Amino acid sequence: MSDSLTALVALLQGLIRALDALLRRLYGITEFTADPQCLLRIARSRSPFALILSDGTPVPKGAPILDLHFWNEHIPRMGPTGPDLAWGLRFAHQTRHSLRLLAHHLATRPDLADIVALRAETSLATEIGWSRYVDLARRLGFDIILLPPPTSPLGRLARLAQHLYVWALMLTFNHPSLRGKNPLAAERGQIWISRHRLLQRYAEPLTLPVRHRPDHAP
Repeated sequence: MSDSLTALVALLQGLIRALDALLRRLYGITEFTADPQCLLRIARSRSPFALILSDGTPVPKGAPILDLHFWNEHIPRMGPTGPDLAWGLRFAHQTRHSLRLLAHHLATRPDLADIVALRAETSLATEIGWSRYVDLARRLGFDIILLPPPTSPLGRLARLAQHLYVWALMLTFNHPSLRGKNPLAAERGQIWISRHRLLQRYAEPLTLPVRHRPDHAP
C-alpha cells in the first residue's frame, strides 16, 4: 500500500471514529461495565413495533427496551486472512461473557426494572446465509427477524447509508472482516431477547460465603 493511500485510509478511519463517538453521545449509548472483554454497549429505547417473542413475552409498541451496540474497540482483531477457528472461539467466549455481564447489570439496576426486552439491529451479509444467522441467534437465546426492504426512494437511501456505515466501522476497527463481503448486497435484521430469557440464561446465581459453626458450638 502506498504512503498516500495509507494516509487516506488513516484519515478515513479517524473520521469514522469521531463520527461513531458523536453518534454514541446523540443516541445515549453508554458502557455498563469497565470489563475489557465486554463486547456490548447499551442505550434505552422504545420498541418501534409490537411483537411476541418465542418465549411468549409480548412487547407492545413503545415498550421500554434496551438497544445493544457492539463495543467496536473490544471486538477481537482478526488476522490478515479474516476470521478463523481461533478467532471464532474467542468471539463466542466474549459474547457469552458480555451477556452474563449484561444480565447482572439488568438484574441489579432499579432504573432498568421497566425494561421488557433487548434488541440489536445490524446489516447481515447475504454471503453467510440466513440459516446460519438463525442458528447462531437461537443458540444464544435470541429471536431474529429480517426487516423488509424499504419501498420509498428515501427509505432505500437510508438503508444504503446504514449498510455503508456498518462497512465503514468494519474497515476502521477490523478491516479483515470485510473479506468476501459486499455491503451493497447486505440485508437488515434485528435480534431480540426478552428480559426474562436473558436473566434465565445468563444471570449467574448469587454465591454467598459459607459460614462454618465452631466445633464447640452446641
